[in-house]
Amino acid sequence: MLFRIIGFCLLSVGAAHFVRRLGLGYLDVFVAFQLYIMSGQSMFGGEHIFLDFEPKTLAYSVAFPSLAYFLSGKYKKAAIFLVLASHFHFLIGGWLALFFSIQMIVEKRFQHWFKFISIFILGLIPFVTYLYAGYFLGNDPVIDHNTDWIYVYFRNPHHLGIFSSGKYFWNNAAVGVTLSIVILVLSFLLHRTFEGVSKRLNSLLRIILVFNLFFVLVAWFDYAVLDSSGGLFLKYYPFRSNALASFFTVLLSIVWLKKMLDKNKHAYFIKTVAFAMLVLGIIQSYNSFQWKKEAVFSDPYLAVCDFVRTETPKQSSFALVAMETSDSEKIAFMRMTEREDFAVFKFVPTEKSRVLEWYARQKELHLLSENIENYGSAKRKYGIDYVLTTRRYDSDGLELVYFNDKFCLYEIL
Repeated sequence: MLFRIIGFCLLSVGAAHFVRRLGLGYLDVFVAFQLYIMSGQSMFGGEHIFLDFEPKTLAYSVAFPSLAYFLSGKYKKAAIFLVLASHFHFLIGGWLALFFSIQMIVEKRFQHWFKFISIFILGLIPFVTYLYAGYFLGNDPVIDHNTDWIYVYFRNPHHLGIFSSGKYFWNNAAVGVTLSIVILVLSFLLHRTFEGVSKRLNSLLRIILVFNLFFVLVAWFDYAVLDSSGGLFLKYYPFRSNALASFFTVLLSIVWLKKMLDKNKHAYFIKTVAFAMLVLGIIQSYNSFQWKKEAVFSDPYLAVCDFVRTETPKQSSFALVAMETSDSEKIAFMRMTEREDFAVFKFVPTEKSRVLEWYARQKELHLLSENIENYGSAKRKYGIDYVLTTRRYDSDGLELVYFNDKFCLYEIL
């Protein structure tokens, strides 16, 4: 909780540098943030800015001042802050550098672009040298798949492989992609109504949305033509910037509405657009609420975690097998119990060699879920001591040491 508060404070300071340049009042900003948070923070791709404390929190906190300097025409300062953002999270700073570059080239600010990109590249040389060996080199095969497939389609379809199947796209990304298209069209139609910083921000919004939608086509091509290879830069989170696009959309919508209401023009059009945005926002908010409901831990879960923390050796290793419970409870197991979970689906490494090890553990966990009698192999390979599950097992090698209304804990003998 303390780190989340620190993260929100840093983000608030960083975002203030950017938002104040739009000429919005305190009430305007408050409403904008409520709309943005309640909408889920991105239209598709599952990215968030204001949620947890992690490296990208620090990256966004310095990316916002970079954005403020960029929109104000202070490109050297924008580059310096973007270098800092990239050191905290390379992809956040890297994609923003690309978007800034495209906008400067479109605006024919070639000298400014050359200075900007030179500072950015020089500032990143040490970091890129370190990153190259572990992240970009090699692509070892795993059975009939490579690490790109593992990362994009096995682990991160919600972020990257949005076309894991046609049904998956329809259920998880279709509404957001449609909303992105609508906003892109509106950003072109309303561009002349913006002035100064707001107009430049709208231009940046268009660049990001065109980029996002282009990679929707790339994702479809990878799925339909390349048999879900996971290549074509999909593993570099091309949809991450949709969170910024969503944030810009909310802010620009308030800027535009204020301007139109002040002039008392186009009242019918404003009401129509506002109603359409409200409907789409409600849909997105419903999806967000469904996700957030899982964050509440059940009493049986808290009880079994308390038993594990107080009644098992600290060095014990656990396998969470066939757990019919929320993802938030699975992810929180190590934090709640201070014990090792030998195969955590969420915590995938970025280095290729470690991705292979992570994938092997996930396959081993799948074998355990299919047939609990495989516990012997799992214990020999990974030193697993206990099995936590929501099922009842009858096996000579498993001793039931705890159970409640939902969970059973077995010790491997």
